[in-house]
Amino acid sequence: MDKLETASTGNWFLEHHLVIARLDKLARDMEAQKKLQVPENRYDLVVIDEAHKLPVSFFGKDIRYTKRYHVGRLLAGVTRHFLLLTATSHNGRETDFQLFLFHPFFFPFRGA
Repeated sequence: MDKLETASTGNWFLEHHLVIARLDKLARDMEAQKKLQVPENRYDLVVIDEAHKLPVSFFGKDIRYTKRYHVGRLLAGVTRHFLLLTATSHNGRETDFQLFLFHPFFFPFRGA
């Protein structure tokens, strides 16, 4: 990700067909997020390892979204295929786990 500033086009993501990036780095870097969102930037596949770090949680009646979650949404929007991997089940709160698994952004309802 240190190469972001050295892109000849100004957008490193447009210059490379294969990108390996740290989710935390992307979550903190608003400029990188803007560059990912340009219409020309599309991928065939995005894989997120440690997907349990994209938490969504309830706080009272409100749903709380983390920066990592928002980056996950952004990445899901720039790819044809979106693969979430994790070996960690959840944080122990069943409602948070179900919210993560069945959130309509990741698994939208499509009627027949």
